[in-house]
Amino acid sequence: VTTTAMRLKRLIGQQIRIMVCRAVVEESECEKILGVLANNKLSWWHHLHGDKSDPNKPKPGLISQLSKRVGFLCQLAKYLPVEKLKIMINGIFMSKLMYCLQLFGNVWGIETMDETETRQNSFTIANLRNLQVLQNKVLRLMTGSGYSTPTSALLKKSGMLSINQLVAYTTLVSVFKIKKSHKPSYLAERLGFLNQNDRFTNRRPRLCNVNFKLARGREGMVYQGSRLFNSLDPSLKMETNEMRFKKNVKKWIQNEIPQIPY
Repeated sequence: VTTTAMRLKRLIGQQIRIMVCRAVVEESECEKILGVLANNKLSWWHHLHGDKSDPNKPKPGLISQLSKRVGFLCQLAKYLPVEKLKIMINGIFMSKLMYCLQLFGNVWGIETMDETETRQNSFTIANLRNLQVLQNKVLRLMTGSGYSTPTSALLKKSGMLSINQLVAYTTLVSVFKIKKSHKPSYLAERLGFLNQNDRFTNRRPRLCNVNFKLARGREGMVYQGSRLFNSLDPSLKMETNEMRFKKNVKKWIQNEIPQIPY
């Protein structure tokens, strides 16, 4: 009955109110949690474009924040040598870009990722291209390249990964850390890394078998991480050294994950 009532309220546009420990909790359109803007429509639109529902406390989106940082870096580029500019780019731009990228980002270009067509993605290819445009501006500053330089040339000259590849990279590094530490335990169990009955765990590659029927579930880090991890070479699955894993998985991504999906 409660579930039906909640659905009806959503259909007629009313806010949902529930009781938690005798306190009334009202539904809000968007909330900021650990620096990430989550909304009630299961999309990342607010996180990327911001929330201006409260004029007194507007929440800027990732794209606008990165745009301001690009402008700041353009000014710094006039006075800093290239090596110091690279340090500033990593600290000011890339750190902000990569924060929780595996949470809200999607990876395109792997056959096992898209099992069915979806009507609407929580993070679309258009969103990815918007972020790629901002990264290209920074790469031009870093490499001294002109405006007409293609993305592939910028990435090759700088040695960096594209946005689509960075989503895959951050996701795989997170899965590796979960596999190695078994923490957080919920994700380790969900990914199948807590099977105590497997005596041959250290002798063969571990496989993540996570299945979701809903499209939103397939866009999450757990599902994408399991598909990406299973696509790795056996030697990478068995790697235990974090630095070697990061180095080798970056090479694998450069070869297997498209820079810009179409």
